[in-house]
Amino acid sequence: MVTQSIEKQRATSAFDSRECTVCGRIIKALELIHPILKTPTGRFVLPVCECEIERDIYQPVRKAQGLIDAKEALRMFDIDNAGKRFKRCTFAEYEARDGNERMYSFCRKFALKFSPANKIGLLLWGEPGNGKTHLAASVAHELKEKGFTAVFQSVPDLLDQIRGSYNRESKISSLSIMDALLTCDLLILDDMGAERMNDWVEEAMYKIIDGRYNREKPMLITTNLNPNPQKQDEDLLGRIGKRMYDRITEVTIAIENKALSYRQEAAEKRLQKLIERGEDF
Repeated sequence: MVTQSIEKQRATSAFDSRECTVCGRIIKALELIHPILKTPTGRFVLPVCECEIERDIYQPVRKAQGLIDAKEALRMFDIDNAGKRFKRCTFAEYEARDGNERMYSFCRKFALKFSPANKIGLLLWGEPGNGKTHLAASVAHELKEKGFTAVFQSVPDLLDQIRGSYNRESKISSLSIMDALLTCDLLILDDMGAERMNDWVEEAMYKIIDGRYNREKPMLITTNLNPNPQKQDEDLLGRIGKRMYDRITEVTIAIENKALSYRQEAAEKRLQKLIERGEDF
């Protein structure tokens, strides 16, 4: 592209000039010097401005590299890289129980009818261990099968990934991670509120939430915290702050999972078996 620009900008004398197509600066003709004799050749050329080189060469190169890095970040956040436990988290494997029927129905319909043009996502909340993460992962699997890009990541792990990207040895930059989070079809943030809040965490999370909000791209969020304001630091508003809370509640439908914890039920069943067998610890 630069060569073509130079070809179009040959000058006939030292008085010729042109205007940069980017910055508008007046560029004067330069006389070419013989490479061996180091003497004037009597031939003139109108140079390419640095602005035009930046536009025609460096920007396309950086954009291409950014796309490559963003794709790598998306692969890193793929549901299949989340661990063995999440590979079994599908709708087919989900156990319907008292209290989780409504959340299951919403998530199933959300996945079946999903479109990147959707502006409204889901906020799944309830006590720990009752199946919220399983349903969120099920949505990710369903969308992947349909060819959509869904980033699935727990909030504490995501923050660790962003921190790690600041290391010079990191293969993926923080900008590439952010690009993946903001441009994927669906962003799934698991266990919001489990992170330790500080100024850096609050600002990093706000950039993600606000970026998706401004682009009108959907999010699916799970949390153990009540999204309805209760007590400071015991609900979602108190934990993440008003800026993020307002954006999340505006663009999501909050659904409570009222089922009991799978872990508690499993522990009670193990205890009951020991009692029935007359065994002790």
